[in-house]
Amino acid sequence: MEDVGEDMISKLPESIIHHVLSLLPIKCAVSTTVLSKTWKNQWVCVPVFDFRQWRSITHSPGTVVNVETSNANVLIRQKDTDKFMDFLDSTFFSNNNMSTIQKFYLCCDIFFDAIRVREWITGLIKRKVEELMLTVNFPKANPVPSDLLTCESPTALDIDFVKQHVLEFPQAVSLPRLKKLRLSYVLFKDRAATQK
Repeated sequence: MEDVGEDMISKLPESIIHHVLSLLPIKCAVSTTVLSKTWKNQWVCVPVFDFRQWRSITHSPGTVVNVETSNANVLIRQKDTDKFMDFLDSTFFSNNNMSTIQKFYLCCDIFFDAIRVREWITGLIKRKVEELMLTVNFPKANPVPSDLLTCESPTALDIDFVKQHVLEFPQAVSLPRLKKLRLSYVLFKDRAATQK
């Protein structure tokens, strides 16, 4: 049997390991947890998180759920989403993880809990998220806290509601580092506040 050799990757500085993991698709980065105990939570500290493709191809976030779809399929999708939300709560948004986040991308459909998504965004604000891309396909609920629009850290915000949605703005919007802003399907109910 051939000798595998010395584990040189684990000897790299954590910052380099985190950078390498950030270049991988999120499912691959998470799967590195099986390598060893030292790799168990390495993926949680990477600076880039792309959760746009967390579902399989047949259940992509952009897929419209047909009312005529069997209840079994709807239940399966809801269970998958619940597991994913629990996974994010227990690992990524746990209280002991306060590393800074450069980029965070998430697509949410009707199976997501808007209150939990709102809490995640509040957590991202605390972790000084720089670039946030959020696709929201909720019928009515607004998962975007007004704190996001008075946050110092974002350099890019991209919020797509898929369908027309009223976004509540605070009295004063302050995004001092913002370079890119893209709001899709956002309705403004107060013209004066919007211009301000």
